[in-house]
Amino acid sequence: MFGKSTKIKTIRYLLAAAIVMAGFSGTRCMAEFIWMDPGDVLSDTLTVDLGTIIAGGTWGSGTELSYTVTRPEDATAPLHYYYEFTASASPDLSHFILEVSEAVIGGLAGFDPYNPIDFSDGPTVAEPPDLFEPAAGNPGFPAGKSLWGIKFEDDMPLWIIEFDSYRLPMEGSFYAKAGTTSYAYNSGLEFPETGAFILVPDTKYVPVPGAVLLGILGLGAVGLRLRKYA
Repeated sequence: MFGKSTKIKTIRYLLAAAIVMAGFSGTRCMAEFIWMDPGDVLSDTLTVDLGTIIAGGTWGSGTELSYTVTRPEDATAPLHYYYEFTASASPDLSHFILEVSEAVIGGLAGFDPYNPIDFSDGPTVAEPPDLFEPAAGNPGFPAGKSLWGIKFEDDMPLWIIEFDSYRLPMEGSFYAKAGTTSYAYNSGLEFPETGAFILVPDTKYVPVPGAVLLGILGLGAVGLRLRKYA
């Protein structure tokens, strides 16, 4: 059991974290993130036919990934990330890796799929954020490249990944795999200078009042009162 002083310290740390996130989120100094005003929608479709997706095995022409990032009109609501992957042939998709932000040394924390501020109302994450590289289980993964991301497996409904997050988007990559030979990824993963990217969650948060963040964490006035008697 935690003592009263430990509980108070924990609450103070969470309050401080909320204030820091709200403070950081109002700035636009990091070039890698893309600012979105309330009501903005960013979307695109990458395809093998356009050369924006590189694929192999049984996957070829007709393989595509479309994405949409929406910031609601309500400035206190999270952004909605939507990805839909379409393969040109069987076998069925077995896993999908989506790039997310890494922690910044001496700065902001990396994307955490177990934190509702970062990831909510989404499919089950098969593996926590990790570094993915060429391996036997990742056929066709470009040599010498790596991807810090979260992994989803075949429980994705209709090959669709969607979730809510308070993190602003940045350019990133994906990798999809089926069977032992079929794969697809955006061309920017292999050719970062000239290739195409998708939008993925960055380290930066949208500016949200600290009280809203506390509410998400269950630490609003009612939450704090209930915890007092827990």
